[in-house]
Amino acid sequence: MISIILLSTAAIYTPQLTDSIPDKYSWHPDGLIIYAAPSLTADSINRAGYGEFILVEELWDGETVDVARYQHDEDKWVSDEYLKLYQHASHWLRVKHGGRPGFILDTYLAPIPPPDTSHASGLIWEEYLKSLSMVTFEESEGQTEDFCARNTLHFANGIIYTFTDFGPCEQCGHVQKQLYLPLTSKAEAMMMGLHFFRYYGLFSGANSVLLKREGEAVALEGYMESGQVTIISFSKQQDGVCLIEDNYL
Repeated sequence: MISIILLSTAAIYTPQLTDSIPDKYSWHPDGLIIYAAPSLTADSINRAGYGEFILVEELWDGETVDVARYQHDEDKWVSDEYLKLYQHASHWLRVKHGGRPGFILDTYLAPIPPPDTSHASGLIWEEYLKSLSMVTFEESEGQTEDFCARNTLHFANGIIYTFTDFGPCEQCGHVQKQLYLPLTSKAEAMMMGLHFFRYYGLFSGANSVLLKREGEAVALEGYMESGQVTIISFSKQQDGVCLIEDNYL
C-alpha cells in the first residue's frame, strides 16, 4: 500500500477552463477518492479505481495541496545530495467519473493508462505500449561504434519508444529505454517513474530507492539486492517529456 502524507490543504478556489489539459487515468494502486467539493474535508462521493478513465472538466486555480510521493528511510540515509522527502504540489480538478461530477487531486493522474499489474511476467515495455496504441512506424539499427542494437517504435498516440543495447555485445551490460510522452508534465512523469519502480519491486525487501538531486531536476535510483541498478531521469521536451530508464545488469 502507498502511504499519502498530506502536508497542507487548500483554501479558496476559482475555476479555470482547461482546453489544454488532457483527460486522465488513475495511477494509484488503491484508487483515488473523488470529493463533493475541492477540499479534503468534503464528503467522499466516489472512487476512481486503478487504471480508470477520468474526464477532466476544469482546473481549480487556488492553493495547492502538498502530498508526499516519497519519503526515505532515515535508517538507510546516504548523503545530502539525495532527497529525504519528495512532495507534489497537487491541484484540484473538477472531473466527471462514472457519469457523476466531483473533485479530485491530480497527484496520481496521468494522460495514459498505467500498466496492468496482474501480469505475472512483470512490466514488458513493448507489450504495455502496444496495448495503448498501434505502432505506425518501426526502425531497427544494428551494431555501431556507439551501441550493439537499437529499436524505435512510433505509436499512433504520439508516444515514441526507443530501446538501446549498449553492450558489451553478447553479454549482460547496459540497456536504455527512452519513452517520449506527449502532453505529459515532468511531475506526471516523475509519478510514473516511481510507479514503475514499485512495479519492479524496488520498494520491497532489501532493495532500495533513492532520489538524487541533479541541478533543478531529480533522478530516481533503484538498487536491487542482486546488484542490478536502474536509474530513471527526465528531460522536458516540446509538448511533452522524455522518461529515460538506464539498466545496469
